[in-house]
Amino acid sequence: MKNNINSLIRVTSALVLITYAILICIKQPGSFYDFIKLIPTSLGFSPIYGFVYIKWGWRINYFIKMPRLKKEYEGVLNFDYNGKKGQKEITIIIKQTLLDTNVTIKTDEMVSHSITSEILEENGEHYLYYTYRTNPSSTFIKKNPSQIGTCRLLINNSDELSGSYWTNRKTIGDLEFKNKKNDKSNNSD
Repeated sequence: MKNNINSLIRVTSALVLITYAILICIKQPGSFYDFIKLIPTSLGFSPIYGFVYIKWGWRINYFIKMPRLKKEYEGVLNFDYNGKKGQKEITIIIKQTLLDTNVTIKTDEMVSHSITSEILEENGEHYLYYTYRTNPSSTFIKKNPSQIGTCRLLINNSDELSGSYWTNRKTIGDLEFKNKKNDKSNNSD
């Protein structure tokens, strides 16, 4: 995260300096005071530059080592609850910016949303960690009540994720996801 914030500061500062240079060329200030008056104007663009870079621009900065995740993946959840094993089809939707990653999981019984999430590097590999709360549909709330869990997914590449999860109800399981190929808007937010 610290590297991402440093990248944001460097890029935004460079763009503000470029804006300042452009304003000098356009306005052609005649005095030192005129040069100083252009500083607040060029700084006024920094929130815009920051917003664009956080939301989209970081994806084209190849100095950032964070994986660029796709928007939607489909996969399989293998679970074990009270000795009962099972399998479910599952969809994961990821909204990623430079500073934030939000995860939504959908099955036929529930939807879960991340409470916290972060991409971390461990031994040269990237993992998506997130804590979530499930929101079961009313039909399944008695069979599968709301729970809080944590998931750790290895980012094999931007097209594949795999890992495991555990919950406060002592449910454990493994997950495998592949990029949803038929979604043409997968790389956009």
